[in-house]
Amino acid sequence: MEVMERDGGDKLYMGSVKLGPKAGKSELFAELPGYPDNMTSDGVALHREKTQKSYGSENHLLAVRVGRNGKIVQQVRGPKNVRPTEVIERDGGKLYMGSVELGRVAVVKATPTPKN
Repeated sequence: MEVMERDGGDKLYMGSVKLGPKAGKSELFAELPGYPDNMTSDGVALHREKTQKSYGSENHLLAVRVGRNGKIVQQVRGPKNVRPTEVIERDGGKLYMGSVELGRVAVVKATPTPKN
């Protein structure tokens, strides 16, 4: 089974693209707080939050990590001028974020999302 985004929405689906009885079928895996740009095993880069405003706060949601159960386990916030297209974790929790819009890489320390 693979996890995928489809239709440019804010959801991740689990499905199989291989041959077999589940080929071509998918089921909802996770609802995201924004719109994904790219997904790796290290996290999901978000192009934009669902509720992002052009005024107000100077930071926004950059990326999330989704657990095996489909729940958000980490969120990364950062400056509004960073819109990552790739998120890779290295060096003890540091997240390296690349972007096609910037000529540099953002490096942030991820912290666990507080439990409600």
